[in-house]
Amino acid sequence: MEVATEKILALLIMTLVTLLASCLPLLVRQKIIAFAKKELIEKLMSGFLCFGAGIFLATTFIHLMPETRSNVEIAMAKEYISATNLPVAEIIFCGGFFLIYCVEEVLHICVNHRKNDPEPKFRDTRLSSIGVLNLSSLTPEPKPRTHRISSIGALQMNNIPHLEVPHENVTTTSLVVPDIYSHNKLRSTNTIPRNIVKNTVMKSLMIVVALSLHSIMEGVAVGLETESIDMWMIWAAITAHKVIIAFSLGMELLESQFGLSPFLIAMITFSVASPLGGLLGTAALALATQESGPSFVTAMILQGLSGGCILYVTFCEILERERAREHGSLMRLLTLMAGFGIMCGMEFLAAHDHHHHHDQVIDNLHDHV
Repeated sequence: MEVATEKILALLIMTLVTLLASCLPLLVRQKIIAFAKKELIEKLMSGFLCFGAGIFLATTFIHLMPETRSNVEIAMAKEYISATNLPVAEIIFCGGFFLIYCVEEVLHICVNHRKNDPEPKFRDTRLSSIGVLNLSSLTPEPKPRTHRISSIGALQMNNIPHLEVPHENVTTTSLVVPDIYSHNKLRSTNTIPRNIVKNTVMKSLMIVVALSLHSIMEGVAVGLETESIDMWMIWAAITAHKVIIAFSLGMELLESQFGLSPFLIAMITFSVASPLGGLLGTAALALATQESGPSFVTAMILQGLSGGCILYVTFCEILERERAREHGSLMRLLTLMAGFGIMCGMEFLAAHDHHHHHDQVIDNLHDHV
């Protein structure tokens, strides 16, 4: 099977798996909420996320970075770009990092500075690329909590001051994996004023947009791979991450009082984002193989930017958020190292396979001679 055919198959599987994971909350949401106080569930979900972070960490530094650096050297050797002593590959990676950072900040401004926002104003809400909406502590608390960027998600609207709610002590309305583990009692979203629900829906839509942009950049990394085993390794890393995020996002949108049709549209949009990026990467790679300087450089830059995006997700979202949790620090460390180690092992096997294939080609050439 050709690599291009395998990519199409992989992207179709990614779409279906992500869509199933995002729709699963329709069936299990109430059961998840019933077990929301279980500390073990929080530790397990945090461990899964850190395992994915370890895979992303290895994918970025062990695979994508060396590959981008190699492509930069080829581009310089063929005079597609000017030769320089600057670390071009690393600069491109940082460009991808700052690109996603800028996207999040712009969306954050759009969410929190809408001119027609009804009162009350939400303070210190943050938009994160892996989106979960958390409406907790609608009543004032004596000690304000620290507002952090969520690793899977992220509108945290905590400690809203001077908010009059029709019912007393509405403590937590929406808690989603892995943020569904509050020790406060869950209440129905029907107790929240309509203007807050409207804001919640709008912010959830913005989260879907941010997630989709990230997913497109991650999918590009799959599409730009030239070897089958490399493509499947990156596909596995991204798909495992997307499954957790898709489930969390599905939980969030249901808690935000989405109707079934808007919910399905949002989930389909998120599910097809990475495959769309994969198709873009495949198209860029096809152009690059035609020995065209601009197309080769374009593919090289896209690969570096996608690596920077994954780098941002790993450090600024998953690890930043999970390390702030009170429990399960040892499990997080072990799962992070396990994910990194497994990916390194797969990369070693892939490199050995490439070396063996190269030796076979050399032997065949000698036989012909």
